[in-house]
Amino acid sequence: MARNIGGQISNLPIAAGATVTAPGGGTGFYLVIATGAVNIRARGATYGTDAYSLYQQGQGTRQQPGENQVPFDVVDIQNPNTVPVVVSIWTGFSDFVNNQLILSNAYVQNVVNPVYPVANAALNVQIPDLTGSSFNDANGKTWLPLYRIAILVFNCSNADVYFLQKLGATALADGSVGAVQPLTPVRFDFSGDYSIQQAAAINAIISEIYAAIPA
Repeated sequence: MARNIGGQISNLPIAAGATVTAPGGGTGFYLVIATGAVNIRARGATYGTDAYSLYQQGQGTRQQPGENQVPFDVVDIQNPNTVPVVVSIWTGFSDFVNNQLILSNAYVQNVVNPVYPVANAALNVQIPDLTGSSFNDANGKTWLPLYRIAILVFNCSNADVYFLQKLGATALADGSVGAVQPLTPVRFDFSGDYSIQQAAAINAIISEIYAAIPA
């Protein structure tokens, strides 16, 4: 069999318990990025269908070089976790090095999600953690967040104090984890789901920073 040197990378969000298919055939695959362990199998019309096996970031598999290699057509990726995950998977014919300590800093970028870009637009701002899903930045480009780095709250009011509180809170300051004083910017460096509410329109700009990869 003539060997085609090359491959492709697919960036995919996977909901909890869901299965997605990564296009692109080959004789091997490799998890460049995975925010959680996933089950993977290769399959193809000539290749057949493998059983699922568990893989983590930096792991993969390949057929041994030789004339008897049978390429697969696609790989199925199953998320066994109770939370969404994001994976970046390479499939192709080139060799790879199994490296569970892989560093993807050059590939992962810090990207701003404009949660509440217009002041005085609402009485309640929801700030769910988007890790494992997707969002569009201010320029309309779609990103897959690996994890949240920070929540940024810029209080533009000269009188109101805004409380960062648990998502779904029904009273002002209920379940608060922080406060933003008038005319003050505050950065909250943690993950999780939160909200800000007020009796009057919220006079603030609210954004998030995520470590993300392009969709």
